[in-house]
Amino acid sequence: MATIKIDKVPPLDSKKKPTIDPNNLPYEIQSFKDRVELAKGLPPIKCIVGSLIAEEELAILFGRSGAGKTALAMQIGIAVAKGKRLFTDLINEAGPLKVLYYDAEMQDRQILDRVSLNDFLLPVNFDFMKAKHDYDGPEYSIITQLQNVLDDSNYKFIIIDNLHTLGERLEESGKAREIMMQLKKIVIKNKVTLLVIAHTPNIPETCKIESTMMQGSEVLKVFLDQQIAIGNSILNDSTKYIKVLKSRNRRNDYHSKNVITTEIIKDNDFLIHDFQQYDCEGLHYNEAEQKNKDIELSVLNVQKQNPEFSSREIVEECLDAGVKVGKDKVLSILKNNGIIINKNGGRPKK
Repeated sequence: MATIKIDKVPPLDSKKKPTIDPNNLPYEIQSFKDRVELAKGLPPIKCIVGSLIAEEELAILFGRSGAGKTALAMQIGIAVAKGKRLFTDLINEAGPLKVLYYDAEMQDRQILDRVSLNDFLLPVNFDFMKAKHDYDGPEYSIITQLQNVLDDSNYKFIIIDNLHTLGERLEESGKAREIMMQLKKIVIKNKVTLLVIAHTPNIPETCKIESTMMQGSEVLKVFLDQQIAIGNSILNDSTKYIKVLKSRNRRNDYHSKNVITTEIIKDNDFLIHDFQQYDCEGLHYNEAEQKNKDIELSVLNVQKQNPEFSSREIVEECLDAGVKVGKDKVLSILKNNGIIINKNGGRPKK
């Protein structure tokens, strides 16, 4: 019989432990009682934009290109800087706050499309932070630059336009996690509110908005307090709707059965979202068309994960997931997407 050689496992204490400076620990230990007592002494959190955004939160506003994200973010920033409410019901309990808008997209001329030419309408405590194109010094990340600004200022509401300026490859979970942890650290360290604008990959012009439509969504959502979306409506090009997909700290008032409907108009030279009413999201997209898209997506996902499946097996897998679809429908979907399966349910042809 052959002898199997087993390497001797070193004792656990043989490995040298890393040295941690006891005067600079990355953690602290608190008793349950001490933490509760500490929490009791904290002031109540105030709403800044109704139940959409509150103090010391990390929020993301996302939507497809042309949905009016920047216009809404500007409108929110101006309302916060003036201590005013947004729309009819989104009250500001915190009063006027100093706002910093990090802008990586708009050129100086484009700002005129979004703001008033009347100086008295412009808020005095609303500042822009933009990149200097002639800068030739050392390279610093945008998050490092932002923290440097916050170290010497009293900004309390920060808007970042947009998420992808903070780093590349956000579809990779490790990169997305690193950036979101840094943003969360900025919120906690500086006691500020942070609103980040994010784009979506290619999605239909009008459709039901899901949290998974935001690129890197699964990792990003872990760190978010609020996930807010803005969508286009089938009613007309200027009608938009606002929906909350995640609300960590309070009840979600703006779910799919109660979205905020707006119309983009010019008011005193401002490009703004004008509040219309509260609606059901289903009124703003074709539900029958959406149902077909959902079925198609389910079929294609099953086929992608199980390329050896016959049409019958795909039907069974979809039914197990609660998606009702027949064999003929499966074959039609696969054919329209360039995937050929034998009519009798055989394997895909090579």
